[in-house]
Amino acid sequence: MEENQTKKVLPVFYIIKSAVVASWNQSAYLTKSLFIMTTSLVFIQILYDIQPTTNIAKPIVIAKIVIQSVIYTLFAITCHRIILLGPNSVSIYGVLKWSKREWQFIRFGLIVAFFFILIYIVGLVLFFMSYYVFPILSNNKVGTIVSFTAMTLASLYMISRLCVLFPATAIDKKIGVNTALDLTIGNGWRLVVVFTAFPLVSSLFIAFLTGKHLLIDIIVYYLSYALIAVEISALSLSYKYLVETDEDKVNELELNSNNYNS
Repeated sequence: MEENQTKKVLPVFYIIKSAVVASWNQSAYLTKSLFIMTTSLVFIQILYDIQPTTNIAKPIVIAKIVIQSVIYTLFAITCHRIILLGPNSVSIYGVLKWSKREWQFIRFGLIVAFFFILIYIVGLVLFFMSYYVFPILSNNKVGTIVSFTAMTLASLYMISRLCVLFPATAIDKKIGVNTALDLTIGNGWRLVVVFTAFPLVSSLFIAFLTGKHLLIDIIVYYLSYALIAVEISALSLSYKYLVETDEDKVNELELNSNNYNS
């Protein structure tokens, strides 16, 4: 990979702003293409939420995770393709067919999850070993909080370095873990901000606004998926910026989205 590509500095706030602009410009296409998938995800979550937690069997939980993962894969690929390739790259109702591309997307998702868990396990081992080296930590809440915060940040850093795997796969580009790490050199923490900004807001919405009324829950879940669509757009534009070789184009990330609506 060329040196100028690996040393680009990702303009975080410009990427986030461009993601909002691109999502707004493409809102008609995104709404139509994602409606079936979003409604399915919301329905599954609401159906799960209204069940008494004591009566939910493990197979049901596993089935829910699997079904949601499949639908979310189609949801994410649809978003990436609309933002990067335009609305004509998907059907009117989005990507609804399963192919090698979707399996690859799932595979990369599992790889990212593996690294996240691995870093956490290593962090936990080091954390508990430190109790024997520094016994004072066992009674120190601040030390515990700092340790778990460090593990979380380390895991998020690794995930963010690998997040470009997803937009690349969605538009059928060949990419691997090593390529993703090379592509994101020097932008790890910037990608952490891009990767966590909208999911954090979405999580706060769900945490503080759901559980009060069924109608409110439905509205909040729809809004949360709208924010996730913007987040996916931000990842798409981050990937586009990092791989783009034409310096004039990287300064006009939302240009294509504007043109599709003209």
